[in-house]
Amino acid sequence: MILLVWEFVPAIFNVSKLRCRAPSSIARSLWLIYDRGLLIENFLVTLAEALLGFAIGSVTAIFLCFRCDAFADHRANVNAYLVAFRRFKSRLRAH
Repeated sequence: MILLVWEFVPAIFNVSKLRCRAPSSIARSLWLIYDRGLLIENFLVTLAEALLGFAIGSVTAIFLCFRCDAFADHRANVNAYLVAFRRFKSRLRAH
C-alpha cells in the first residue's frame, strides 16, 4: 500500500522527481547498476575498506592494551585520553 501511494502521489501533486523518486524508477536504476556489474564491484571495494579499517583499529587497540599493561607511565598517558574521550562521548549523548 505504501509503495502504491509513494508511486502515484508525487505525480498527482506535481512533486519534482529530484525530491521524491518513484519506487519503480529506483528499482530500474538499481537494476541498471547491477546489470552493468557496478553494484558488486562497489560492494567489494566498500567491504575491503571496512575490513581494513576494522583490522587497523583492532591492531591499534591490542597494541595499546599491551603497552598499557607493560608500562605504567604509558598507562597514565593513555588513560588521560580515554577519560577525555568518555567525557566527549557523554556530552554528545546529552545533546
